[in-house]
Amino acid sequence: MRDGFTLVEIMVATAIGTIIILGVSAVTQSLTRTAERQKLESRSDESRARAVDLLRQDWRGRLGSPQRKGSLPLEEWWYYFFTTADAMGSDAPAAGIKVAWWISPKGLFRIEGKSEVMLVPGPLTLEFWNGTSWKAEPAPGTKAVRLRLMNPAETVVLR
Repeated sequence: MRDGFTLVEIMVATAIGTIIILGVSAVTQSLTRTAERQKLESRSDESRARAVDLLRQDWRGRLGSPQRKGSLPLEEWWYYFFTTADAMGSDAPAAGIKVAWWISPKGLFRIEGKSEVMLVPGPLTLEFWNGTSWKAEPAPGTKAVRLRLMNPAETVVLR
């Protein structure tokens, strides 16, 4: 009898090793994809929270009622108002800044001076509470604003 492995034993060992390596590779790829998806979801959640926080600051610091500007299609809205909230840029005055919120099918934007930032992508709606019902347009004495986000659905009411 000779010492060593037969060709069949080497082929079986190679096949088992290949299967193990392919399995480990598949698990690694799956974990990487899951981590990337979670990172994107986390960024999306962070972006939504930032948008709501900025809208909350601007809404609470507002001086007067927001006004709809321009003759845009019904699905696009610009709202202008002065706010005492902190400016996004360091060169804005502390006494009050003029901000605009632009809602379109593309998403929610905040414009301050020459700086425009898309805060939340995708479809959403902004409605205003006049004391008795929610309306698409603000009126003098508007008491609250309701932001409805999609994908995933979320509703935020600011008073």
